[in-house]
Amino acid sequence: MAPSEALDHVLAVAEVALRSWQPEPTGFLDPEERFAVEPVLQQRSGLHWRGSGGITPAERQRLLLAREELPLGDVSMDFALVALKGNFLFDPAELEDFEAALLTTDVDPRGWG
Repeated sequence: MAPSEALDHVLAVAEVALRSWQPEPTGFLDPEERFAVEPVLQQRSGLHWRGSGGITPAERQRLLLAREELPLGDVSMDFALVALKGNFLFDPAELEDFEAALLTTDVDPRGWG
């Protein structure tokens, strides 16, 4: 996702979070996307967020956005694990092969960590 697309996505999620009074997670963001988005979020009044990638050193992370009045510490973000099985010894799979397999599912690519 391009940084401008990421910004549009995050701002749309922020609007939902502010309107619904419920914490809302974004899709996964690359470090450069998060770096581009956070200064814009800091200018939004009444909004706070935290990032999580499922594990502490995760490079790609989702942001959990909420009104400042709502606590974020005890709110969990859902993550799912996908198992890919196959015989890759003689036919090694490349990243593009895994992405093609994931595209056949109903999972939005922003949900891929």
